[in-house]
Amino acid sequence: MSSNSRRVLIYGGKGALGSACVHFFRQHNWV
Repeated sequence: MSSNSRRVLIYGGKGALGSACVHFFRQHNWV
């Protein structure tokens, strides 16, 4: 889970990629 969290932080500031990652994680109730 820590690696996934790190990936979210890395992609979080990249606009479209960040949005896609956040959307994916929300679908799985991880955020």
